[in-house]
Amino acid sequence: MQEEKRADIQLHLEMARAYLRRGRKEDALREFKAALALAPDYADIRHEIGIVYAITGKHEKAIEYFKSSLELNPNYLEPRLNLAITLSDMGRDEEAMMHFKKAKELENNAGFIFGAAGSRIANAHATVGDLYCDIDAFDQAIEEYQKGVIIAPDFLDIAFKLAKAYLAKGNLSRAEETLEKIFTKDPNYKEAARLLGSVYLKQGMKVKAKIIWQKLLDENPDDTEASVLLKSLEALEKDIDS
Repeated sequence: MQEEKRADIQLHLEMARAYLRRGRKEDALREFKAALALAPDYADIRHEIGIVYAITGKHEKAIEYFKSSLELNPNYLEPRLNLAITLSDMGRDEEAMMHFKKAKELENNAGFIFGAAGSRIANAHATVGDLYCDIDAFDQAIEEYQKGVIIAPDFLDIAFKLAKAYLAKGNLSRAEETLEKIFTKDPNYKEAARLLGSVYLKQGMKVKAKIIWQKLLDENPDDTEASVLLKSLEALEKDIDS
Protein backbone atom coordinates (compact mmCIF):
# COMPACT_ATOMS: atom_id res chain seq x y z
CA MET A 1 0.00 0.00 0.00
CA GLN A 2 2.84 2.35 0.90
CA GLU A 3 4.50 1.66 -2.44
CA GLU A 4 1.25 2.40 -4.27
CA LYS A 5 0.91 5.69 -2.41
CA ARG A 6 4.45 6.73 -3.32
CA ALA A 7 3.76 5.82 -6.94
CA ASP A 8 0.58 7.94 -6.92
CA ILE A 9 2.45 10.90 -5.44
CA GLN A 10 5.18 10.61 -8.06
CA LEU A 11 2.61 10.38 -10.86
CA HIS A 12 0.84 13.54 -9.71
CA LEU A 13 4.17 15.38 -9.46
CA GLU A 14 5.29 14.29 -12.92
CA MET A 15 1.97 15.39 -14.41
CA ALA A 16 2.12 18.72 -12.55
CA ARG A 17 5.62 19.47 -13.83
CA ALA A 18 4.66 18.47 -17.36
CA TYR A 19 1.65 20.80 -17.25
CA LEU A 20 3.83 23.60 -15.90
CA ARG A 21 6.35 23.19 -18.74
CA ARG A 22 3.45 23.64 -21.18
CA GLY A 23 2.23 26.74 -19.39
CA ARG A 24 -0.92 25.05 -18.06
CA LYS A 25 -0.60 26.49 -14.58
CA GLU A 26 -4.08 25.68 -13.26
CA ASP A 27 -3.70 22.04 -14.26
CA ALA A 28 -0.25 21.98 -12.69
CA LEU A 29 -1.64 23.43 -9.48
CA ARG A 30 -4.39 20.81 -9.38
CA GLU A 31 -1.89 17.97 -9.70
CA PHE A 32 0.52 19.45 -7.15
CA LYS A 33 -2.34 19.76 -4.66
CA ALA A 34 -3.41 16.19 -5.34
CA ALA A 35 0.13 15.11 -4.48
CA LEU A 36 0.09 17.29 -1.37
CA ALA A 37 -3.15 15.68 -0.19
CA LEU A 38 -1.32 12.35 -0.21
CA ALA A 39 1.86 13.76 1.35
CA PRO A 40 1.07 16.87 3.44
CA ASP A 41 4.49 16.75 5.13
CA TYR A 42 6.50 17.05 1.89
CA ALA A 43 8.23 20.44 1.97
CA ASP A 44 9.18 20.06 -1.72
CA ILE A 45 5.56 19.92 -2.84
CA ARG A 46 4.62 22.99 -0.83
CA HIS A 47 7.56 24.83 -2.35
CA GLU A 48 6.52 23.92 -5.90
CA ILE A 49 2.94 25.04 -5.24
CA GLY A 50 4.36 28.34 -3.99
CA ILE A 51 6.30 28.74 -7.24
CA VAL A 52 3.13 28.27 -9.31
CA TYR A 53 1.32 30.90 -7.26
CA ALA A 54 4.30 33.26 -7.57
CA ILE A 55 4.48 33.04 -11.36
CA THR A 56 0.73 33.61 -11.62
CA GLY A 57 1.02 36.78 -9.53
CA LYS A 58 -0.77 35.39 -6.46
CA HIS A 59 1.92 36.55 -4.10
CA GLU A 60 0.11 36.10 -0.79
CA LYS A 61 -0.67 32.48 -1.61
CA ALA A 62 2.93 31.97 -2.74
CA ILE A 63 4.19 33.34 0.57
CA GLU A 64 1.80 31.06 2.46
CA TYR A 65 3.19 27.95 0.76
CA PHE A 66 6.84 29.02 0.93
CA LYS A 67 6.44 29.60 4.66
CA SER A 68 4.69 26.28 5.21
CA SER A 69 7.53 24.57 3.34
CA LEU A 70 10.03 26.26 5.65
CA GLU A 71 8.04 25.24 8.72
CA LEU A 72 8.65 21.64 7.67
CA ASN A 73 12.30 22.25 6.78
CA PRO A 74 13.80 25.55 8.03
CA ASN A 75 17.11 24.77 6.28
CA TYR A 76 15.57 24.39 2.83
CA LEU A 77 17.35 27.08 0.79
CA GLU A 78 15.15 27.34 -2.32
CA PRO A 79 11.84 28.28 -0.63
CA ARG A 80 13.76 30.68 1.63
CA LEU A 81 15.18 32.41 -1.43
CA ASN A 82 11.87 32.38 -3.32
CA LEU A 83 10.11 33.79 -0.26
CA ALA A 84 12.63 36.63 -0.13
CA ILE A 85 12.20 37.34 -3.84
CA THR A 86 8.41 37.37 -3.58
CA LEU A 87 8.49 39.71 -0.59
CA SER A 88 10.88 41.99 -2.48
CA ASP A 89 8.56 42.03 -5.50
CA MET A 90 5.76 43.14 -3.17
CA GLY A 91 7.86 45.98 -1.79
CA ARG A 92 8.25 44.33 1.62
CA ASP A 93 11.99 44.95 1.58
CA GLU A 94 12.75 44.61 5.30
CA GLU A 95 11.16 41.15 5.44
CA ALA A 96 12.87 40.24 2.18
CA MET A 97 16.27 41.25 3.53
CA MET A 98 15.76 39.13 6.64
CA HIS A 99 15.15 36.03 4.51
CA PHE A 100 18.00 36.86 2.11
CA LYS A 101 20.34 37.03 5.10
CA LYS A 102 19.07 33.68 6.31
CA ALA A 103 19.59 32.27 2.82
CA LYS A 104 23.16 33.55 2.88
CA GLU A 105 23.70 31.77 6.19
CA LEU A 106 22.52 28.56 4.55
CA GLU A 107 24.76 29.10 1.53
CA ASN A 108 27.67 27.17 3.02
CA ASN A 109 25.47 24.09 3.07
CA ALA A 110 24.17 24.60 -0.45
CA GLY A 111 27.16 25.56 -2.56
CA PHE A 112 26.75 28.46 -4.99
CA ILE A 113 22.97 28.24 -5.49
CA PHE A 114 22.21 31.50 -3.70
CA GLY A 115 25.03 33.37 -5.39
CA ALA A 116 24.06 32.29 -8.89
CA ALA A 117 20.33 32.78 -8.45
CA GLY A 118 20.74 36.01 -6.50
CA SER A 119 22.99 37.47 -9.19
CA ARG A 120 20.50 36.68 -11.95
CA ILE A 121 17.61 38.15 -10.00
CA ALA A 122 19.50 41.33 -9.07
CA ASN A 123 20.52 41.87 -12.68
CA ALA A 124 16.95 41.21 -13.83
CA HIS A 125 15.70 43.99 -11.54
CA ALA A 126 18.42 46.27 -12.93
CA THR A 127 17.34 45.48 -16.49
CA VAL A 128 13.73 46.36 -15.68
CA GLY A 129 14.99 49.55 -14.04
CA ASP A 130 16.85 50.43 -17.24
CA LEU A 131 13.65 50.00 -19.24
CA TYR A 132 11.78 52.33 -16.88
CA CYS A 133 14.58 54.89 -17.19
CA ASP A 134 14.28 54.73 -20.97
CA ILE A 135 10.72 56.07 -20.69
CA ASP A 136 11.57 58.51 -17.86
CA ALA A 137 9.58 56.48 -15.32
CA PHE A 138 12.16 57.16 -12.63
CA ASP A 139 10.02 56.27 -9.59
CA GLN A 140 9.52 52.75 -10.93
CA ALA A 141 13.18 52.55 -11.97
CA ILE A 142 14.26 53.48 -8.45
CA GLU A 143 12.09 50.71 -7.01
CA GLU A 144 13.68 48.13 -9.31
CA TYR A 145 17.24 49.29 -8.65
CA GLN A 146 16.56 49.29 -4.91
CA LYS A 147 15.46 45.65 -5.13
CA GLY A 148 18.63 44.82 -7.02
CA VAL A 149 20.77 46.53 -4.37
CA ILE A 150 18.96 44.69 -1.57
CA ILE A 151 19.62 41.33 -3.23
CA ALA A 152 23.20 42.09 -4.28
CA PRO A 153 24.62 44.98 -2.21
CA ASP A 154 28.09 44.45 -3.69
CA PHE A 155 26.89 45.01 -7.27
CA LEU A 156 28.06 48.61 -7.38
CA ASP A 157 26.95 49.10 -10.99
CA ILE A 158 23.33 48.66 -9.87
CA ALA A 159 23.87 51.09 -7.00
CA PHE A 160 25.35 53.56 -9.50
CA LYS A 161 22.24 53.26 -11.67
CA LEU A 162 20.15 53.89 -8.56
CA ALA A 163 22.14 57.06 -7.84
CA LYS A 164 21.63 58.31 -11.40
CA ALA A 165 17.89 57.64 -11.14
CA TYR A 166 17.74 59.64 -7.90
CA LEU A 167 19.59 62.44 -9.66
CA ALA A 168 17.18 62.35 -12.60
CA LYS A 169 14.32 62.71 -10.10
CA GLY A 170 16.07 65.68 -8.50
CA ASN A 171 16.62 63.84 -5.22
CA LEU A 172 20.14 65.11 -4.64
CA SER A 173 20.44 63.98 -1.03
CA ARG A 174 19.64 60.34 -1.86
CA ALA A 175 21.94 60.47 -4.90
CA GLU A 176 24.71 61.81 -2.67
CA GLU A 177 24.12 59.15 -0.02
CA THR A 178 24.16 56.33 -2.58
CA LEU A 179 27.28 57.60 -4.35
CA GLU A 180 29.15 58.04 -1.08
CA LYS A 181 28.40 54.41 -0.20
CA ILE A 182 29.75 53.32 -3.58
CA PHE A 183 32.85 55.46 -3.19
CA THR A 184 33.45 54.07 0.31
CA LYS A 185 33.30 50.51 -1.01
CA ASP A 186 35.40 51.25 -4.09
CA PRO A 187 37.44 54.49 -4.11
CA ASN A 188 38.60 53.59 -7.63
CA TYR A 189 35.08 53.74 -9.09
CA LYS A 190 35.84 56.76 -11.27
CA GLU A 191 32.33 57.28 -12.67
CA ALA A 192 30.90 57.39 -9.15
CA ALA A 193 33.58 59.88 -8.04
CA ARG A 194 32.89 62.18 -10.99
CA LEU A 195 29.14 62.09 -10.44
CA LEU A 196 29.49 62.55 -6.68
CA GLY A 197 31.48 65.73 -7.31
CA SER A 198 28.73 66.98 -9.61
CA VAL A 199 26.10 66.23 -6.97
CA TYR A 200 28.14 68.13 -4.38
CA LEU A 201 28.41 71.08 -6.77
CA LYS A 202 24.67 71.10 -7.47
CA GLN A 203 24.14 71.45 -3.73
CA GLY A 204 26.63 74.32 -3.47
CA MET A 205 29.36 72.22 -1.85
CA LYS A 206 32.20 73.47 -4.07
CA VAL A 207 34.99 72.51 -1.67
CA LYS A 208 33.79 68.90 -1.48
CA ALA A 209 33.47 68.75 -5.26
CA LYS A 210 36.98 70.14 -5.72
CA ILE A 211 38.49 67.71 -3.21
CA ILE A 212 36.99 64.60 -4.78
CA TRP A 213 37.81 65.64 -8.36
CA GLN A 214 41.37 66.64 -7.41
CA LYS A 215 41.86 63.31 -5.64
CA LEU A 216 40.55 61.51 -8.71
CA LEU A 217 42.91 63.43 -10.99
CA ASP A 218 45.90 62.90 -8.69
CA GLU A 219 45.34 59.15 -8.81
CA ASN A 220 44.43 59.12 -12.52
CA PRO A 221 46.44 61.86 -14.29
CA ASP A 222 45.06 60.79 -17.69
CA ASP A 223 41.43 61.20 -16.60
CA THR A 224 40.42 63.97 -18.99
CA GLU A 225 36.86 64.14 -17.65
CA ALA A 226 38.08 64.82 -14.12
CA SER A 227 40.48 67.43 -15.50
CA VAL A 228 37.70 69.21 -17.40
CA LEU A 229 35.40 69.15 -14.36
CA LEU A 230 38.11 70.58 -12.12
CA LYS A 231 39.02 73.33 -14.60
CA SER A 232 35.35 74.23 -15.00
CA LEU A 233 35.00 74.56 -11.24
CA GLU A 234 38.15 76.69 -11.00
CA ALA A 235 36.85 78.94 -13.80
CA LEU A 236 33.53 79.26 -11.98
CA GLU A 237 35.32 80.26 -8.78
CA LYS A 238 37.34 82.90 -10.67
CA ASP A 239 34.17 84.36 -12.21
CA ILE A 240 32.62 84.60 -8.76
CA ASP A 241 35.73 86.26 -7.31
CA SER A 242 35.89 88.78 -10.13
